[in-house]
Amino acid sequence: MQTTRAAANPFYVVLVAVGVLFVITACAYGVMTLRGIEPAESAAGEPHQLMELMDRHGFTLLMVELSVLALATFAAIGTDHWWTARQARLRPAPTGQASSSERPTVEPPPARIDAGHNPGEKIHS
Repeated sequence: MQTTRAAANPFYVVLVAVGVLFVITACAYGVMTLRGIEPAESAAGEPHQLMELMDRHGFTLLMVELSVLALATFAAIGTDHWWTARQARLRPAPTGQASSSERPTVEPPPARIDAGHNPGEKIHS
């Protein structure tokens, strides 16, 4: 039995990667900000290189990552139908099952008859 792997929308990969990077950057920026509030209580000695990077470029990094997240989100939503249709065209129809055009249609149930009167009887208002 051969299974075919569904092709994922590549923008989902970008969203996950940039999302993880954004979370790490936001956490580091938050730690840097908290350390800046009480510098006497932070660790003595040289500041960590990551904290220096966040101090110099943290806000810019957050805004760039947020912009990439927004663009990738719109791209993923905008192209999702195309990727789904492409996968459906490439996937062979399963054997032994009718395609959607060959499946019988289901008739709707008959209209409900009010139990208070006979269907052949005239209703007077």
